[in-house]
Amino acid sequence: MSSARWFTLIGALFALACAVSGALYFASRSADFGAHALAVGGIGEVRHLDRLLSEQVLAARFGLSNQYDPLTATELELVRAEGELHGSVGAVATTPDVDRALRALDRALAERRSALEHFKAENSVLKNSLRYLPTAGEEVAAELAANGKAALARDVNVLVRATLVYNLIGDQSTRDAHFAATERVRAERAELTGSAASDIDLLLAHARVIGERLPSVDGWLKQAANEDLSDRLASLENLYQTRFSESAARANRYRQVLYAWSLLLVLAVALAGLQLKKLYAGLERRVAERTVELERARDALWGEMQLARRIQEALVPREPQLRGCDVAASMRSAAQVGGDYYDVIHTKTHEWILIGDVSGHGVPAGLVMMMCQTAVRTALERDPELLPDRLLVLVNAVLTENIRQLGEDKYMTITALRRDASGSIWFAGAHQDLFVYRADSGVVETFETAGLWLGLRPDAEGAFELRELKLGVRDVLVLHTDGVTEAMRDGALFDTTGMRRILAGAKDKTAGEVLDALLHALDGFDLDDDATLVVIRQLEAAPKNTRPSTTPPPATPRPTAP
Repeated sequence: MSSARWFTLIGALFALACAVSGALYFASRSADFGAHALAVGGIGEVRHLDRLLSEQVLAARFGLSNQYDPLTATELELVRAEGELHGSVGAVATTPDVDRALRALDRALAERRSALEHFKAENSVLKNSLRYLPTAGEEVAAELAANGKAALARDVNVLVRATLVYNLIGDQSTRDAHFAATERVRAERAELTGSAASDIDLLLAHARVIGERLPSVDGWLKQAANEDLSDRLASLENLYQTRFSESAARANRYRQVLYAWSLLLVLAVALAGLQLKKLYAGLERRVAERTVELERARDALWGEMQLARRIQEALVPREPQLRGCDVAASMRSAAQVGGDYYDVIHTKTHEWILIGDVSGHGVPAGLVMMMCQTAVRTALERDPELLPDRLLVLVNAVLTENIRQLGEDKYMTITALRRDASGSIWFAGAHQDLFVYRADSGVVETFETAGLWLGLRPDAEGAFELRELKLGVRDVLVLHTDGVTEAMRDGALFDTTGMRRILAGAKDKTAGEVLDALLHALDGFDLDDDATLVVIRQLEAAPKNTRPSTTPPPATPRPTAP
């Protein structure tokens, strides 16, 4: 076969191999894990709002809530979340059974909203009579007792008690007692005239309203707080998870085929190489020399560890800045590529500070760190108003699946801090304690972090506790990874004692000076793990006209004397 024909054949086979490889590659990416994370988050939000709505309905029924505004707001939020769930689920699983489950969820929500409207209308009338009855009964009883009608006054009090007990218990025996007391007062009322008779008539009218409305209110209450919507949501979730698992399994099968196809291509390339070696035996020496040169250039410029380290350094903020603060940071890797992570992110309304640590170090830890940074920024771009605990739930779902796909036994500790315009810093996550030096008192406070390590399980709903801290003028906040406190010298750890000792002398020092003092204190210690430090010094007081936050109560620090 001539050289021209041989090269034509090789070109055709190469084009075929590229086409097959491309088709297998795109088929292996058929499972969209980003959209899956949104769908799972949407299901969790609908479930939360459904439970919250049931609690608010019960609170409205038994007088724990005097207004319907929270109930109405939750109802509208549930409608919005359920509408968004259509889009997020439909983007991943569009099958007839999933569509039927979504329509069933729509019907359950519509029925619940209808029951809520009936409940609010009926309960408003009932609450009005329940508010009036005790006061009216007390006034009527006092008037009757003053006019020598002590027996009737006692019966009025019995009627009021029986009606209130019936409202709380609502069974047949309390209902019978209520109507018996009502009939007894009605019978005795015939002997009265004038204003006393009119007052008892009004009292009996409210007692009658309670007796007639209570069964209807409780009936609508049961419909408005039933589990039908929750059951429909659970059915939809099961169907969706099944379909997504099938899609993920199908994508995994294509990956296996792609792997086998890649091995076949490697074998084909090897055979082609042997053939080319026969055709170009005279060029073997020059090819070998050129290959050595290329390998040296590759090792010098694009070695695996150096390239990964450059990427990691590019992702870490070089000069982090926060409004009204002095900021300094340092990252030291135990290997060329570390697993430590920190970031400072500015959204339209908030400033974010994140610090974390991937188990181990090297390229796999660096990859997980990069995945986390990408997931955090993507989530904040989609919803800048996220709270730290909710951000970590979303990031954990993405990170867990990515780690599984990597086949690595990795996890990540992380703390996410959101700094609001009011000066409040809300934080959540399971990582190292936060240290705060109080300039006014010279005390070093410790704020513990608690929660779930990222990457252990895909569903982290409710695993993170949201807490708050505030910095005064000249206060210093220090974030760190365990490589700092676990640094070893002569068999002793640097530990948190070393941190507090350095911070105790932070008065009137800049953030850079505090950081230099900590790094200088670490000189002579052996770092077996990556070590990262972020120092934030408050320069300005927070605005005083900012409205108070309604987020959960702040964390309780553990103060330590300097």
